[in-house]
Amino acid sequence: MLFSSFAFLFAFLPAVVLLAGLACFASYPLYLAVLIVASAAFYAWFVPEYLALLAASAAFNYAVAALIGKHQRPWLYAIGIAVNLAGLGYFKYRDFILANVDHLFGRPFMAANIVLPLAISFITFEQIAFLSDVYSGRVERGSPLRYLAFITFFPKLIAGPIIRYTEMVPQFRAIRQISLASFVTGFCIFSIGLFKKVGIADQLSPAIDRVYDAASSGLVPGADAALATIAYGARIYFDFSGYSDMAIGLGWMLGLMLPVNFFSPYKAASIIDFWRRWHITLSRFLKDYLYIPLGGSRGGTQRTYINLMIVMTLGGLWHGAGWTFVCWGALHGAALVANHFWNRVRPAFLPRLLTGVIGRILTLLIVLLGWIFFRASDLAAATNIIASLGHIDGIVSIAPEMLTLVAASWALIMIGPNTAQLFRYGFLFTQDERAYVGSIPLVSYPMVVVAGVASCAAIIIMLSGTPNAFIYFQF
Repeated sequence: MLFSSFAFLFAFLPAVVLLAGLACFASYPLYLAVLIVASAAFYAWFVPEYLALLAASAAFNYAVAALIGKHQRPWLYAIGIAVNLAGLGYFKYRDFILANVDHLFGRPFMAANIVLPLAISFITFEQIAFLSDVYSGRVERGSPLRYLAFITFFPKLIAGPIIRYTEMVPQFRAIRQISLASFVTGFCIFSIGLFKKVGIADQLSPAIDRVYDAASSGLVPGADAALATIAYGARIYFDFSGYSDMAIGLGWMLGLMLPVNFFSPYKAASIIDFWRRWHITLSRFLKDYLYIPLGGSRGGTQRTYINLMIVMTLGGLWHGAGWTFVCWGALHGAALVANHFWNRVRPAFLPRLLTGVIGRILTLLIVLLGWIFFRASDLAAATNIIASLGHIDGIVSIAPEMLTLVAASWALIMIGPNTAQLFRYGFLFTQDERAYVGSIPLVSYPMVVVAGVASCAAIIIMLSGTPNAFIYFQF
């Protein structure tokens, strides 16, 4: 059940908001129970059998957290982490590992074609963060209702944000009521996200898919390769920012605040700045639970660079079990290393304005190059797209109206405010990237009108075709 489906918009969501709203006034535990049951139903919609897997994961981690909190044994913590990673490895990476081993030894490979459980990557990361926070004493495991509401909360289930238990426990402890103000705020944010997804991202998909499908079997016209690369940059931007808006909007509708996960990344002045703006909660997780445990920047310059490469390569592999994702992660790792090196050796006499402009251009070019690997079905297709970019010629097969949409999309990306700025909502990162400040949402009558128009336009577009799954849905 996608957020952009009629079943979700006109059946599931109204029922959940109504029941949760009534439960707020009746009983706080009942409110949490409504969220848990709704999330279980949402999860079971995709593959019902995997609901048992989610329940088993939740029961295991909650039990291990109890033992860790009581005994504080490192080996208990290690077992908990290992079991979570083993589950992720089996479902997501089994075929990838076995295929490469068989290829290495010249053996035929038969894929098991295991259906990936919904949100297994995101749930695994949240479980690891949960066990880590309990082990370090930053949080108690809390009641079963609070824990289940945290781990199953459906707005963030498909593609994040990756939430920490410490962020949700204070909200679950408070006696919350779904007010008209919070619902209207959520509706506005959700509607804008829905239009981003359905009205922009999904409309860009067909032209991009045609070029990349052709690249799977050979070179394509250079102009098509260039336009597909630029268009995909816009598509993934509006797909992911649209999802993030919808998830946060759903949270507001249900009286809960989710952290900002997307903050105008294409306006970044460096690749370091890009990763402070793109998938913010993933960057934070990789930093706190992988980069810092590896030593971070404490082991000297060379060790810092090695750690950056390890973290980003593994981060790429986390996105998908394929060499294209490994290359994508390694490319960003190399760019981060180069960025840190430049920060060390940058001449003081260079004007900040000059370096800022050049930095923005280089960052955007690196990001767009990386998206080629991210989108391509395999390394051959990615190589063909890159090779085709070397000769910008040929007849453009992309329709003029599509070119107009691409241009308008990029104008909106580079000039317009992001949704968090527009509404002044959510957890906003401060300079240390750890602390959060809650801000009061700003919702005015014009914004309600804009949101209403956006939602109506999105629904009209949905009537003309089948909505596409979110890009991050597969992770």
